[in-house]
Amino acid sequence: SPSPDHVVRGSVGLAFRKPAFAETKLRLNNVVCVHTLCDQYQLPRIFSEGIANPNLENEKVRTYELGYSGKFFGGRVRASLDLFFNQYRDFIEFEASGFTLASLLTGTFDYTSLSFKQAGNDVDAFGGELTLEWLPTSWLRLFGSWGPRRAYNARDGSSYTREPFNTVVFGFRIRTPWRLKVAANFRFVSQHEAQLRDPNSLL
Repeated sequence: SPSPDHVVRGSVGLAFRKPAFAETKLRLNNVVCVHTLCDQYQLPRIFSEGIANPNLENEKVRTYELGYSGKFFGGRVRASLDLFFNQYRDFIEFEASGFTLASLLTGTFDYTSLSFKQAGNDVDAFGGELTLEWLPTSWLRLFGSWGPRRAYNARDGSSYTREPFNTVVFGFRIRTPWRLKVAANFRFVSQHEAQLRDPNSLL
């Protein structure tokens, strides 16, 4: 640290998650139908062929972070800046395909499946957060932060729009002489998409 009021920090991390039992081992090979709809909807085939995937690999995350925090004017103004770059690899997704309203009404489930897959949607994300705090009096604290974030597919470079590009937060905290604390904060998130793999699917 350059001084007690100014701190520079950095870190590198690696984390992983092993696939769960249901993701790699769960198979229902002996489903017994007690109703005609069970056979009509082909539940024994769907459950025996799908769901588990023994070929799943560990999910992995690599993180690189660099940050600074400082105090100014006797600690009445505080500022911090954090930057990050994260790499997400081999994430496991649950996929349900073919379960449409038409297949439900007609009982046609020849092309339906349930499974856990690693679709190769490796994602790189970078961004940061700038935070400012101001203590004009001993009982009032004003704060605000801005957190830009960008993510893209590591394989083809396409933009990953399922997360907001910008997040802004601002607010205040008040400490009264009667030990009563009052606080409020406001959060703004930029427009982003809720991506659907199969918009016609019921699952």
